[in-house]
Amino acid sequence: MKYITSALNGFENVLIFKSNLMVQIFSRIVQVLLSIITWNAIYAGSNHKIIGGYSRTEMFGYLILASLLSILFTMEPVFSLSKQVKDGTISAWLIRPISINGESLANFIGSKLIFILIMIVYLVVTGNNNLMMAMFNIVYFLFAIVVWHELLYLIGLLSFWLIQMWPLEPILNGFYLFLGGILFPLNILPQYIFNIVRFTPFSLVSSDLLQVVLNNNGENTTMYIYIFSLAIWYLILRFSSIWLFKKGIRKFEGVGI
Repeated sequence: MKYITSALNGFENVLIFKSNLMVQIFSRIVQVLLSIITWNAIYAGSNHKIIGGYSRTEMFGYLILASLLSILFTMEPVFSLSKQVKDGTISAWLIRPISINGESLANFIGSKLIFILIMIVYLVVTGNNNLMMAMFNIVYFLFAIVVWHELLYLIGLLSFWLIQMWPLEPILNGFYLFLGGILFPLNILPQYIFNIVRFTPFSLVSSDLLQVVLNNNGENTTMYIYIFSLAIWYLILRFSSIWLFKKGIRKFEGVGI
């Protein structure tokens, strides 16, 4: 129940600060339009109707979905945790019978609830009457959200040592735009590069998810491999965040850093 309350608080904050939501949506619309214009020019100047296994229509569909995911997979947990550490308010959470990580995850899900529901509806509608496949896609999608938050929570714990976290934002955004396949599908890269980057957490929660949903890999086992990879990353990130939190809390003096 306490985590449900945190999720509701996150959802209410989105409704209260509607202008932030609208600016975020507008910026993503501009981003996807620029991407579509760029790729339209690439297709127009190319002698090939298929690039990297994508037709022009399929590429545009990929870019639109990638833009939707980029609204979901944002950096808020990093800076929310950093703020709590810097101003000392994390002290209040330390004495409560609640997981700081769990509260952060619930709040993050609540703040993204509208877009999560939109994506789930899309996965069901495009399931081609294959309920089992749609359910696996939904499980993959929801698990990706959990892994993404765990990654950001781990990065946010660096605020116990770093004076400012904002210089990391362009670096994280750059990694996500490229490794997450927001600018282009990663499988158009040379195969040896794709085989490396496809199993990074940035790619698994975004580009790989989209390729499974759009069924551009053509392999029935691909989704299971990706979900297994997500599980491995979650365990690595979870144990790392537990260890880093213990280290950081020893440095924390209870009045901020």
